[in-house]
Amino acid sequence: MNIALLTISMIFFALTIPAIVMTCIMDYKQEMIKKTIFKGLASLFVVIGCIFGFCADNIGFPTFRILVLVATIAALFGDVLLSEFAKGKIRDVFSALGLVCFVATHILYICAFLITPSYVTNYLVFMPALGLVLIITLIVLKAVKCPNLVTYIGIGLYTSIAFLMVGCTINSLVHGGIPYPPVAFIGALMFMISDFILCLVNFNEKAKAQRKVLFPIVLVLYYVAQILIVCSMVNF
Repeated sequence: MNIALLTISMIFFALTIPAIVMTCIMDYKQEMIKKTIFKGLASLFVVIGCIFGFCADNIGFPTFRILVLVATIAALFGDVLLSEFAKGKIRDVFSALGLVCFVATHILYICAFLITPSYVTNYLVFMPALGLVLIITLIVLKAVKCPNLVTYIGIGLYTSIAFLMVGCTINSLVHGGIPYPPVAFIGALMFMISDFILCLVNFNEKAKAQRKVLFPIVLVLYYVAQILIVCSMVNF
């Protein structure tokens, strides 16, 4: 374990705090370009912290660690592309690409959490997790009102993948295969809650009215979740 590199990693994680605060302030002021910059910086700090954490402890769990690193990079691109300052068709294209990046992030985490010393028994946890995912997804879809069928299906698929990510952390809790499964589980759970609240903010009238309160909660949950998942790959 390289303590110096680990310390640098923690410093970059700490830098996400002022970046999150500035993102919330810019969102409140409706200065979308500055909001995107600070949100991108927060995600960049998570990626850099992940890289230093990866280098600080490069013994064991190589595939899991690589998947987590690539997932944080995909999330960074997602945060930048899901910008609100773009207008018209450009914004639609950016939003679509951003969602693809976040789907990729969730899938990468799912693959990471399914890595265990015993691949044969993965399905024993995977199948009940999938059933739980379907139930929760139906609850989410009931809470939102989508403008069209395509959006409704898209939200269903996205939330299914997001909730499945949490279900797959159960695999790590049962079989191991990563340094700190409980930390990964808490991180994935916070990620899921963040996605759920964001979905309500965009497609639920009551939640939309509380956006200024809910948006900072979404940001805090999201970035803490990312940091916890990254920390689960380091043998402290």
